[in-house]
Amino acid sequence: GVRRLGTVSILLGAAAGGAMVVSSSERFFYMGLILAWGLPILAVQWFFGGHVSWRERKLLGMAIVPPTLYLWVVDAIAIHLGIWAINPRYLLGVYLGPLPIEEASFFLITTCMVAQGALLFVRVAERVDHLSLEGKRGPGSREGGLFYTVVRAAWRL
Repeated sequence: GVRRLGTVSILLGAAAGGAMVVSSSERFFYMGLILAWGLPILAVQWFFGGHVSWRERKLLGMAIVPPTLYLWVVDAIAIHLGIWAINPRYLLGVYLGPLPIEEASFFLITTCMVAQGALLFVRVAERVDHLSLEGKRGPGSREGGLFYTVVRAAWRL
């Protein structure tokens, strides 16, 4: 289903990032690091809650697009003003307006991790609360405890 397809696709992106890091071309290095760093986290999130993220994609879009656009703008301004610089030898040479694609990717991936993580946390917390109300090994029970309940709720999202 959507979880398997999403997880595999994201892991392929992470593998591509790893390949870029070890490639002999320096220009792939920065993008490779970003993909190899962030995509495994998104893959784990998608493995457990991809169906939730897909079902609530409009909400996720509202949580991802505005902050990502904001971060792109302020980063482009900071680069333009010389507040920080990125060595061009590590860049692919592809730009989103004035912003290197690597920087745009970093902020998009980071915002996705935060937004999707927050959504899944809330949904797991709701599930834990529901299980506690049902009396099924809730956080206060002696059998399994909070950790068991959270893992069970995450697995059953």
